[in-house]
Amino acid sequence: MNYRFKFLLSYLIFWIAIVIASKILFLIVYFNNALSLDLSTIAGIFYHGAKLDISCIGYIFIFPLLVLFITSFFSDKYTYAVLKIFNYFLLIVSPFLVITDLILYRFWGFRLDNTPLLYIRNPDEMIASVSTGLVILGIFSSVMLSTLLIYSYNRFSGLYLKNLIRATITEKIVLGLLIPFLIIPVRGGFNTSPVNLSTAYFSSDNFANHAAINLFWNLGYSFTNKETKNNPYEFYDTDVAQQSFSVLMQQSISEEKHILQKRPNIILIIIESFSSKIIETLGG
Repeated sequence: MNYRFKFLLSYLIFWIAIVIASKILFLIVYFNNALSLDLSTIAGIFYHGAKLDISCIGYIFIFPLLVLFITSFFSDKYTYAVLKIFNYFLLIVSPFLVITDLILYRFWGFRLDNTPLLYIRNPDEMIASVSTGLVILGIFSSVMLSTLLIYSYNRFSGLYLKNLIRATITEKIVLGLLIPFLIIPVRGGFNTSPVNLSTAYFSSDNFANHAAINLFWNLGYSFTNKETKNNPYEFYDTDVAQQSFSVLMQQSISEEKHILQKRPNIILIIIESFSSKIIETLGG
């Protein structure tokens, strides 16, 4: 097998191992919560979270595939260096995110998303409930995990990039076809709607649903689908709207009493989604 495809295969296995290990680590850290789950629910965490895992890996593969395809037409001497920088960045940031998620979940009760951006000006508020010892432990754990992952990458996948030779026409065609093929795992399959966060929700136990979520996918999704801070119902200029509202509020209200009792017993019956076809007074 060509070294480019050996790299892609080993790289796929490498990231599958990482996303599975991150789920296992989450369950180990929150062992007390995991104990309340039966075996079928624990299996469901991995099964129902698989689509988000595959989608996440699909996104990660986009850049390496593009680099391998583009450099196949030119010199391969830059392929190793470019992908080394890319992967070192991922393998330094990823453990930091995993450890941060493990620490904050205990206090926040949801998986890591773009919420920390709300505290970017006041980081003290974000870690107010986190002890100094826990922060030091988190940093140390992140460094150790990054070191282990970088070492594993160099030994398992990166070594194939050192032995690249000129790509054949067939290899260029296959690499070119693999790039658009990534749309399938990225979208989560052939369904009409793309994969979304609810894909991982399968249980009445919120902890099981949270454990099934892919941390990296969830974080990326929260950044690309941020809710607007503007009022979506503002259709008029503020001054014009205020002027119209003031006119309405200036209307005098009659003080005439139509209820004889001072404290009447008023019962409101609200029928939601009730068809008028079965209400006589509405022509039913």
